[in-house]
Amino acid sequence: MATVVKYGKVEFSQEDLQFIKDNFQKMTNQSIAKALGVKSTVLRMKAYSMGLQKMELEPWSPEAVTYLKENYKSKGNKQIASELNVISPKRKGWSHRHIIKKMVQLGLKRNFQDQWIVKEKNRQNRSLGKPNPTSQNPEMPRVWIWINAKTRVEVKPGQDIAEVKKKYQHLNATTK
Repeated sequence: MATVVKYGKVEFSQEDLQFIKDNFQKMTNQSIAKALGVKSTVLRMKAYSMGLQKMELEPWSPEAVTYLKENYKSKGNKQIASELNVISPKRKGWSHRHIIKKMVQLGLKRNFQDQWIVKEKNRQNRSLGKPNPTSQNPEMPRVWIWINAKTRVEVKPGQDIAEVKKKYQHLNATTK
């Protein structure tokens, strides 16, 4: 059992260190800390200093990042994850949450039209369930951006909003 010395510092014996090494992957941090009579924070810090880790993160490969950038507007997160499991497999596999997190990190966003395209593809693939036979296919939503107080421009499918703003930037500068 670990001993608390001057100023609340905890000293571990050789038996304690061996116990941590043997059981770190088998037991929870709380149960090991309870067995040693220390706080779980102290145990985590000691295990980290010993080089022990419960989970090792796998970084994204450049191919996976490129694939995500090329396909995020036309495919859903689950579809991208299943395709990345084939293209660039990981030990634990890919999930839609991995895709969402990386899209946030890279600043990738889908506009209304991109979301509509993904939903329509999912309807056609029947991954959203059976399509409603009584309803017509919904019309693609129109996206408008305001250049200035008098001018608005429609963003066509596949166009990037930033590029459209840049194209019409001269109108905004002349009205000021």
